[in-house]
Amino acid sequence: MSDLKRKVRWSTISAMFVLIAACQNVETTGLSLQAADRDSANAAIPARDFAPQISPNGMQLIYYSYRAERTPDIYVFDLNTFEERRLTATPKVWEIEPDWFGGNEVISFPAGNSMRELQTHLMNVSDGEVTKYGQQHDNIGPANPLADGSGFVTFLKKGDEEYQLAIFDDGPHLAIVSIELPPGKSASPKPSPDGRYILFHVTHQQRRDLYVADMEDGDLWRVTDNEIEEEYLNWSQDGNWVLYSANSGEQPRRIYGIRIDADARVAGKPVQLTHGPSDQAHVFSSMSADGEWLYFDANLSRDSRIFRQSMPNLELPPEQLTGVK
Repeated sequence: MSDLKRKVRWSTISAMFVLIAACQNVETTGLSLQAADRDSANAAIPARDFAPQISPNGMQLIYYSYRAERTPDIYVFDLNTFEERRLTATPKVWEIEPDWFGGNEVISFPAGNSMRELQTHLMNVSDGEVTKYGQQHDNIGPANPLADGSGFVTFLKKGDEEYQLAIFDDGPHLAIVSIELPPGKSASPKPSPDGRYILFHVTHQQRRDLYVADMEDGDLWRVTDNEIEEEYLNWSQDGNWVLYSANSGEQPRRIYGIRIDADARVAGKPVQLTHGPSDQAHVFSSMSADGEWLYFDANLSRDSRIFRQSMPNLELPPEQLTGVK
């Protein structure tokens, strides 16, 4: 698995880190994650597909899905052939929210025997080989990969409403980023495509707003400031948009975007990017590198499917991708 092992490039941000853990080799997974059952899922079984992530080359979508099993598995969807392939087949293991790791060949995802025992894993999409990434740390939340595959960003919980931004690699080292966070519960750290900025949300006094932290300068600024709860965050792959899900008034969740300039500062007002029936909620989203397509999940009755929306033509209805016979 040497091709899956990466080391964090500490040189660009080492002055801001405090090294607190020693290096340890990556272990082969003990969860018996398997390569795919390559057939498409049984169309007769109601499915719930969530959290689409488009590959950097725009050719594949990955997502997690509940099918016949109680726990979800990871799937990949080919945007040229419109064929779906199951990547994991583990009825007793939770695998959620996959993301691309340093290119178009490897994905990362948290997996474990329960939602409280999740650990980061890597998979080579072509051959299905899986390995654990790094070491389990206490008091850390969900982690998201740096775009270049050099490590993962997470939050380390220090108290009831005290958090620290941290990065770990496959050694692992766990390094604290010297940025003072706002009061409240910090969650969902998402690195920008260039790895310099971290987008996250903070819940405090019954509000939830978006913030950006600058990993190089140590600066922190607010992206949103309103009564609406913004969550399920992402960056567009070109770094020009911040994406999130929010509900406004009686309207269910929709995907919104905010234009961001080269310094990750707000460059426009929030734009509603998806529309739909009043009983349909849109949660996770991902935008293609060319900015042409927005991919998102939408619930359909008791199911959830993956759609895509043309960004140049927001007035057009979205196209359903998964669950189409």
